[in-house]
Amino acid sequence: PEALVLEFPELTSSTRRDHWLTLTKEIILLHQFISRYKIEATYQRWETHGRTILGVIRLHAAREMLRICPPPPSNFLIFTLFEELPKGDYVMEELANELKQMTEIGLCSVTSLLKGLNLVHPKVVDMNLGEVFDETVADDGGDEKSPLETKVEQAREEAKDIRIAKTSIEGLKEESIAESLLVTK
Repeated sequence: PEALVLEFPELTSSTRRDHWLTLTKEIILLHQFISRYKIEATYQRWETHGRTILGVIRLHAAREMLRICPPPPSNFLIFTLFEELPKGDYVMEELANELKQMTEIGLCSVTSLLKGLNLVHPKVVDMNLGEVFDETVADDGGDEKSPLETKVEQAREEAKDIRIAKTSIEGLKEESIAESLLVTK
């Protein structure tokens, strides 16, 4: 891959610069995901792009609500988040498998959500097969967790365990420093 250099000379605020760099990174990771997992069908690509669009919308809403202390952008963008999470690559692999197995648009699919927001989306046509993707809304019918949901929960739990372990280590370091000070007095 070629090196990519981006310059934002007009961005003086580090928060704004970090925001735009994270958005740019998300787009790059989106295209790497599509290339790596060979997402070729148009409707599958649209679902993948739509997930990024929804992440940007969530990020924008959070930034509007929390103007004084904006949240880190990477927490709202899926490809950036899963790149940083432990075992995020497993989640991405499961997402790719789920996209490849997709045969109809469900109630919670990105296409349905974006339609509800009245965002214009392209006619989802699979150019490779020359057929129009069926846009009938399917009812999931059950409360079973998909493999993707299971992988996401596992990644979140492991990240939570890592945070707890790091906090414990920091606490132990502080206690040992305090004990060392008492001994020296």
